[in-house]
Order: sequence, then C-alpha cells, then structure tokens
Amino acid sequence: MLTQLNAALVAQLGAGTTQLCPACSQASAKVQGQVGVVLASHVVGVPVAEVPHTGGVCPLQPARAWTLSWLTQHWLPPLLVQLEAITQQRDAIACQQTGACCQLGSSPYNWPTLQAMAQAGDTFASEFTRVFLPYPSVDAVKAKHPQAVAEIEERHTGQAVHFYYCAYLQPNNKCGLWGNPLRPKLCASYPETPHVYVAKHCAWRSWQQTYEPTANTLLLSITLAEQLAQRLQASLESDG
Repeated sequence: MLTQLNAALVAQLGAGTTQLCPACSQASAKVQGQVGVVLASHVVGVPVAEVPHTGGVCPLQPARAWTLSWLTQHWLPPLLVQLEAITQQRDAIACQQTGACCQLGSSPYNWPTLQAMAQAGDTFASEFTRVFLPYPSVDAVKAKHPQAVAEIEERHTGQAVHFYYCAYLQPNNKCGLWGNPLRPKLCASYPETPHVYVAKHCAWRSWQQTYEPTANTLLLSITLAEQLAQRLQASLESDG
C-alpha cells in the first residue's frame, strides 16, 4: 500500500515534496533508523503530537490531510466493496443442516475463561456459553471427529484450541433454537468470515477454500489503512 501511496503523493504534491520537515525527519530517523525514508512512510510514520515544531505547526500537515482523504475516499472503498462481494457469495449458499458447525465448535479460550469473559460483558463469549458446552476431553472429541480435530489443530499450530458442542442440536441435526430469540447471532451469521473452521461436508466449505486467501489480504489491507487513517486524523487534530 505504501508504494501506491508514495506514487499518489508524488503525483499530487510534486516530487519536490520529498523535502521533508526537519523536525519530523529527526524523529523519523530515531524510529526507523534512517532519515531518507520514502515520502509515504514519512507522512504516515511519525506521530506529529510527539514532535516539537517551530511555531507548533508541521509543514507536512497538508500532505497528511491529502493522504487521509486518499485513504478514506480512494483506497478503502474498493476494498470494502470486494469484501462485501465475498459476503454476498456466502449469503447465496443454503445450509444443508449437517450439524457440523454445531457438533464441533472451537475456541482459543477454555471454558472458565469464556465464562469469565461472558460475566465481564463480552458479547461473543456470552452468546457462545449460552448454547455451547465443552467436550470432557480432547480424546472425547477426537473419538467423534478425528479428521476435523486434526484439521483445526493444523490451522492453529502452536496455539491452544478448546472444543465445544451445541447443547441444543437435535438428533436429526436440526437446531433446537431455530426461530427462538435465544438463538445466538454467531449461529445465524455462521460462517461470518472465511477464517473459521468449515467441515468438509459443510455447504460453505468450497466458499471458504475459494475466498479465504483473498479475504486475508483484504482484511490486512483494510486494517492497515484504517490504522493509518486514525493516526493521520489524530495528527491533524493535534495541530488544531
């Protein structure tokens, strides 16, 4: 993203704009280990509020204002449109009622931690603990779902994984809370992103395999852009 931003800045503000603010240059050198940083890195890389400027104003603030506009009006909208298209593809798929997502839920948190999170007001933990219960042991869940457990553990190598099952799943794999206000949003929106585990016989498996790499890239770009936009906004506000 910084490569595209640098090109846009030079095109908009002129190559001569690479004459940097001396105060920010010194601060940037301490942070990045060099003074000759590219224009984009310099514009977004230094919290202006932490840098003393003569007269209290940074000469690069106009560049930061333009960059904020570029991020929010040019860079972010197409990424959000692409992410929405992935969501629409998901919504076009009908659940086949295999019960796979109900029989095997996974979380990096153990049961006591989830309960504590729910009591502290965490919405996801509150919904999750309302319908899911922990398997008595890893061996117990492996006995029922050996292949799925192996896939989940592979996806989260080196991370703690705890397994759960829905207490309301009926013997015919129907949801015991279907149409009930108590049915959590996390169930109604499954799979909300391609990053959750989707069983091989689930209707959304091919969707996940198709879109997970793209969604990863999009979410990373969106997160970075939003963080930079927040930094730029704070910088502009600090200048009054």
